[in-house]
Amino acid sequence: MDLVNILFRLGMAPTIPGARQLVNHKHILVNDRIVDIPSYRCKSQDTIMAKDEQ
Repeated sequence: MDLVNILFRLGMAPTIPGARQLVNHKHILVNDRIVDIPSYRCKSQDTIMAKDEQ
């Protein structure tokens, strides 16, 4: 249930280190909040999305 593993399994990153880099660079939102902790523990009702770049 770590955020990095979820991103990798969803296909949002090609590798686990790539998923870790997405989180560290603040490109991921969990429940509409920026999360920059790769080991963040997600719950089943959490919404995970990529930050909208403009």
